[in-house]
Amino acid sequence: RDLRGGIAVFPEERWLVVSRVGPGQIRPQQGLLFFGMTGGLLALLAVFSWTWAQARTRRDQALADLRGSEESARAILNAPQDAAFLLFGLDGRILSANSVAEERFRGQFEGGLAGRSLWELGTSKLAEERRKLAELCARTGEALRFDDKRQGLVLDNTFYPVRGAEGQTRQVVLFSRDVTAERKAHERLLTLSRAVEQSPAIIIITNARGEVGYANPSFTQKYGYSLDEALGRNLRMLKSGRHDEAFYKDLWGTLAEGRDWTGEICNRTKDGREIWEKASISPVLDDTGQVTHYVAVKEDITEQRLALQALAENEEKIRAMSEASQDGLIMIDDEGRVVFWNRSAETIFGYSREEMQGKPLHAVVAIGEDSDKAAKAFPGFAQSGEGAAVGIVTELVTRRKDGATFPVELSLGSFRHQGRWWAVGTVRDVTERKRAEALLLELATTDGLTGLNNRRHFLERGQAELGRSRRTGAPVGCLMFDVDHFKKVNDTHGHDVGDAVLRALALAARGSLRDIDLLGRMGGEEFGALLPETGLADALLVAERLRAAVAAMGLTHAGAPLAVTISLGVACALGEGETLDNLLKRADGALYEAKQAGRNRVVAARA
Repeated sequence: RDLRGGIAVFPEERWLVVSRVGPGQIRPQQGLLFFGMTGGLLALLAVFSWTWAQARTRRDQALADLRGSEESARAILNAPQDAAFLLFGLDGRILSANSVAEERFRGQFEGGLAGRSLWELGTSKLAEERRKLAELCARTGEALRFDDKRQGLVLDNTFYPVRGAEGQTRQVVLFSRDVTAERKAHERLLTLSRAVEQSPAIIIITNARGEVGYANPSFTQKYGYSLDEALGRNLRMLKSGRHDEAFYKDLWGTLAEGRDWTGEICNRTKDGREIWEKASISPVLDDTGQVTHYVAVKEDITEQRLALQALAENEEKIRAMSEASQDGLIMIDDEGRVVFWNRSAETIFGYSREEMQGKPLHAVVAIGEDSDKAAKAFPGFAQSGEGAAVGIVTELVTRRKDGATFPVELSLGSFRHQGRWWAVGTVRDVTERKRAEALLLELATTDGLTGLNNRRHFLERGQAELGRSRRTGAPVGCLMFDVDHFKKVNDTHGHDVGDAVLRALALAARGSLRDIDLLGRMGGEEFGALLPETGLADALLVAERLRAAVAAMGLTHAGAPLAVTISLGVACALGEGETLDNLLKRADGALYEAKQAGRNRVVAARA
């Protein structure tokens, strides 16, 4: 009989076998055909059961693998602490986001990012720019990378297209990494690199064996080696032969102890020239304290050394000349401190070179008003090198170490060196010259016998006093007087006695007149006096007082009294038209009248 039936697979993957037979045929015939059909059916059931079990196993494994893949993918996406991942559709709706993205935008979207629009993040302008980039990514099917700067952050963003089975972009992934610190570090590194490359200093980096691994352009410019020629070569190639083994032993010994070495070193260029350098070499240590590299920063000081050497030679010459000078040679800096003090300066001021080195000059030797002037003027000198005493010869009074004061002649100049103003001066002790000048002045203006003004000086000072009287309108009195019978004194007692009489008369006159009065010997036994701010009446009183003082001198000679009297003529300046010559003539005329009237008297000149 025909066995008709059907097999259906339901979603629960259970099997159902249906067979239709007649009622009388429910019980099968117990024959070979029956057993064959039964066995075949059982075998078919066994195949179906095995197939179903395999399918179920594969499905469970696939689900497990999928769950594992999802967990792995999510773990991978959540692992970076600076990278945000957003999966969104072409309409901008966010489908999935990792924890970094959720945290970054927590303040804008409560409840998470899923389902929200990417175009709602940030400003409308920024959202529009992102939308256009996402559309371009979807249209071209290529990744797009761009920077996003906001709120002090720098984000490195990339859109990646996600294609469907037909090859068209269905979704887009946004990969956003915070590179703020990285960019700043890169900028610092770039700045450092530019500074090293553009630095005028020579910079060399070697390995622990001293083999060149890097040299900046200044190295190639100074030494003539190209970078390719220098790389891998030991720095021994630069040795000049100027330094002994002890020098290099100290250098490498210092570096081996992990300490910096600084000093001056002479090296040789590719073409054989010597270069003196001020070098600083530092070891670079790893985490275990082992030296991995050396960094040398060097400055070419060849010109400076040559200049210093020449300066030292010139200084020796100048010092030799200065030590031979009888004048004090002193140099000070722009702060007034002594930097040079020769042997003559030691002699003049009493301070040794060691005592004065670095000391403020004006505070030590200047006194009074000169010290105050120097203190006020020095800031201006430090700025311009100019001052009231610069470029001229001046005289001032200074102080020795023992406190004594003395006059000096100062010649001062200035010069600029290394951006600063310096002053150099010659100082000469003029004590003896001043003494000689005073003596010459005294000889030129003073009567050698009486010590009074001589005729020439009396007339010079008289002209000045009369001029002052014209300006002020004050009166001026004039006295002319001489010794009565002076020729008789000389003839009777001798010229020595006559000289003694004149000296006594001068002393009596000084005692009778004021300090402001002008007194002089006009010649022989004749004397004159000008009395400032004194009218005729007062002048007559002064004259009478002088006459009486002379008469009362009480001179003696050889034990006998020596009577001395004087006659005086008095005049007073008549106004603006009065001249000194006319005033003296009128007073001299009154003197003549006093002598004619009997001597030992005072007579006033007629108006």
